[in-house]
Amino acid sequence: MGGNIRVFKDGVKTVAQQVPLARIGRSSFCNVVRDILYGIADYLDCWTHSNIESGEIFNGSSQFVFNPKLSDSDIISVKKTIGDVDVMIDEEDRDYLIKFLNSLDVPEFRGFVYNKSIDQVHSVWNILGVNCQIDFEFTRFVDGRPSEFSRFSHSASFADAEYGVKAVFHKFLIGAVTYTTSQNILVANESGKIINDGKQPKFAVFSVVDGFKIKYRPLYDKLRGEFVKRFGLQVFVKNKSPSSTNVKRFYKYLFNVNTLDNYEKFWSFVGTCELIRDNFSREKIVEIYNKFCEMLQSHQVSKNPEEDRELKYNAYRVFISILDFNDNFKYIL
Repeated sequence: MGGNIRVFKDGVKTVAQQVPLARIGRSSFCNVVRDILYGIADYLDCWTHSNIESGEIFNGSSQFVFNPKLSDSDIISVKKTIGDVDVMIDEEDRDYLIKFLNSLDVPEFRGFVYNKSIDQVHSVWNILGVNCQIDFEFTRFVDGRPSEFSRFSHSASFADAEYGVKAVFHKFLIGAVTYTTSQNILVANESGKIINDGKQPKFAVFSVVDGFKIKYRPLYDKLRGEFVKRFGLQVFVKNKSPSSTNVKRFYKYLFNVNTLDNYEKFWSFVGTCELIRDNFSREKIVEIYNKFCEMLQSHQVSKNPEEDRELKYNAYRVFISILDFNDNFKYIL
């Protein structure tokens, strides 16, 4: 859940702590973190000051904690503590940041480790008497800013926080909707030979790392100038195109819409629930419900069993409330 990394510097071990925003003051804390990032930016030229001031380089719950448009009382009402600060940095600056942190010699900096498996640097800084974990996540930047997919894939909504729903459940829900895009199709190889066994294939996939991908494309007969059908069903072949990180296109595909009128809802759990409610049949919603519950049961979101159950059940309650499920639908953890 963040705020538990251990670092060593000059033979001294430092363990990161939960940051008590309500006690030390959200504004005071944010100002010190920004000063640290200003210093790194001035040395590495990895962000502009406006990147930092606007909050656009922050990920996860740090997105709204560092949002200058939200007041201290707004934040403290939903988040009295923060486990770590998540900051996006251009993947091209990876080696420069690591070299810089290796050479940094200030009392506030307590050390860092590079986590290759998730391509992040975990660092610890003493901020207002608290050992605060700041994670630098290497991601794709475009024109000096985090790409839209970089922001979307690890976004956290203040609206969700007001409901007590953690950002991970937003991604679970998107995965559930994506999973239900399976269609009754025939899958063939490029020569037209049918190769699937009659089961509905998983038509699209979503990954917070790679983006989304439509796994199949219609088979086209160039000689006849038409798409191939067998037994009244469309014939598809595997799509060899790479995954896409175009979030707007993904939104239109998932909800079968041609406009971006409600696109902003796609960025939150609560908003995505509303999109599901407003765009899909009851049959489709039940299918999404079943897959979402399956994902809740098969994924651990906290190492603490009680907290894990509480977080999952809260997201579930919000989900069924917005989708207006009755007592016939019971999710048992």
